Amino acid sequence: MNDLTIKQPKTVFNPEREFIAWVAGIIDGEGYIGVNKSIRNKKYIRHSLRVSVKMTHEPTVSLLHKKFGGNFREVKLYGNRKPQYNWEVNTLSACGFLKIVYPYLFTKKEHARLGIEFQEKLVKDTNKLKTLDKGNFNKREEILLKFRKLNKRGARI
Repeated sequence: MNDLTIKQPKTVFNPEREFIAWVAGIIDGEGYIGVNKSIRNKKYIRHSLRVSVKMTHEPTVSLLHKKFGGNFREVKLYGNRKPQYNWEVNTLSACGFLKIVYPYLFTKKEHARLGIEFQEKLVKDTNKLKTLDKGNFNKREEILLKFRKLNKRGARI
């Protein structure tokens, strides 16, 4: 009687890696990576990294929230349109998330690189300084403008 031997394939299915690659695809296609600027009392300016996904497919957005934390909300749209589901992570959580999906990103790889760079520089600056000097503020504004250019809709010239 012959023994049946089964050879293992050279590449083994890794469910976690496959899931992260799928998430990166969602970010590439439906996601937003950027820096937001908020101004309070006309003098307090805050820059923050944000990663978000907005879709009408609730199970996908809910799964992102379950696996990566952050904020989840349903937005009811007018008329007879489907509700939209929003997921987002900000600042350090956004940076950690981007580091996880970065190797699998394609379309938004530069966005992620810039976001990670921004957040890591922000943390270094915050740990050193009580107030933000003009040079660091200008660097944040420069990165904000780079994101606006990357995220601009319409034809690129």
